[in-house]
Amino acid sequence: MGRDCRFLLAVLILAACPVVAAADEAEDAFQAQFGAEYKKVVASPATTDDAALAAKVLEAARKEGTPPALAAHLSDRAYELGSKHPNGYETAVGAMELLADLAPPKKIACLDSIVEVREKAYRAAGRKPEDRAAAGDAYIEAILAAAQGHIQAGDAAGAAELAKKALATAKAINADSKQVQARLDGFAQRQALTEQVADLKAKVQAAPRDPTLRNQLVRLLVVEMDDPAQANLYVDDSCDEAMRKYVPAATRDLQRTPALAAMELAKWYEGLAAGAGLGPAVKWAMLARTRNYYGRFLCCGGVAEVDRAQAAAAIANVEKALLLLEPARAVRTIREGQWIDLVALVDPARDEMTGSCKVEGGVLVVRGNRLAIPCALDGSYRLIAKFVRTEGNTPTAIALPVGARTVAVVLNHFSGASGLLEVNGPPVRAKDGTLTPGMDYDLDVKVLLSGDKAEITVELNGKRYLQWQGPQTALSVWGGAEIWAPRCPGVAVHFLTTTMFKSLKVQMLTGKALVLR
Repeated sequence: MGRDCRFLLAVLILAACPVVAAADEAEDAFQAQFGAEYKKVVASPATTDDAALAAKVLEAARKEGTPPALAAHLSDRAYELGSKHPNGYETAVGAMELLADLAPPKKIACLDSIVEVREKAYRAAGRKPEDRAAAGDAYIEAILAAAQGHIQAGDAAGAAELAKKALATAKAINADSKQVQARLDGFAQRQALTEQVADLKAKVQAAPRDPTLRNQLVRLLVVEMDDPAQANLYVDDSCDEAMRKYVPAATRDLQRTPALAAMELAKWYEGLAAGAGLGPAVKWAMLARTRNYYGRFLCCGGVAEVDRAQAAAAIANVEKALLLLEPARAVRTIREGQWIDLVALVDPARDEMTGSCKVEGGVLVVRGNRLAIPCALDGSYRLIAKFVRTEGNTPTAIALPVGARTVAVVLNHFSGASGLLEVNGPPVRAKDGTLTPGMDYDLDVKVLLSGDKAEITVELNGKRYLQWQGPQTALSVWGGAEIWAPRCPGVAVHFLTTTMFKSLKVQMLTGKALVLR
């Protein structure tokens, strides 16, 4: 049996085998295709041939139809080979990015491996300042991405250590260290807040009838941690009247909040946002909630025109305040061409609005929830989402900022249709809008801005799915119920459905993106 036949046989076996049981078959397939060359390059004292083989192995891993277990194994091999020589460093990074998509539980380890490769590239950079700066920038981005992964895993101390390395590198290459320092400060602040909450919880447990301690804890959870659901667990008769009234109300489904309650909650959060001593991130969170409730008020029927006009004016003022906060809140600026891992930016404790949301192994799992991702997009961009609806057959939506406006790609709506929500004019619908539960989908969206015009193109599993073009003014000002912050992408999943976002990434084509946490 020839080498190609042995490789094909191994691929067919892998396609039929469970991923967990396929490790041996994956190695057999690797040996069948690359074994002879692998032995040769490993035995050679040079490493340039290792890098050349790494590129071939990664190409095989990326080839359409390659079983996931084999692609993951080939990615590991490509990294092993590519990380030996500067010619292979980009291949090694690509291999770890692919492996992170294929095996989400390994994502943090993959991010750490990318840091190692980027550090090698930085150390090996030539003496030209521009070469060293480029390698240093890539190294810093890799460090910060890994640090965010460690934060999500509960390792704030590890994230802080990584951020310190990024700061030292930024200073060494004379880069703008303010953004790196802001990220470092953010990690330290988050860790300090977590410790403060834990300390207050312990004190409240020891002295449950102490109203001062209880009010301090509830306010800290509501404002600084932006977590009313957690705060509600500690609300009792000893709390302030406002906390007793509004904290439980803030935990309820936004879309089911009556008009009067929505207006009262909007004004309450607006008052919290006006509090003294709030940092930009906290102020942003309070204003975003204010905006949500004013938006909900506008959705309710039977609202007097004068009240509707006041709410619309209030939303406009809140949006202006949010936009003014962006530069102060931004911890990192993303240049054109760079990819941003949006899942890595999600903090369920702070971003979820209703229902359930969690991040596990680099996978964002959402049920009955709506959340904005803290990354403001200013320009044209491409967004890629890999997702599967593991439970239910009701809508899943992705909110897309379009300049100062917003539109939502709603998939599998109740009517059995998919389309763009919040477009004034003829409805934009897909011919086949029904998605299959349990099936993996790849969504590829391009939002192109040109003056006051916009073009939105949506592909699903490689095929054209939706398209719209027209003036930006034809899109929603505030994005209905599907978006929670200006210029930020978001996701929304109906309460009867669970959707796993295995990957959610964006690349700026023009302009810039501001990472807001």
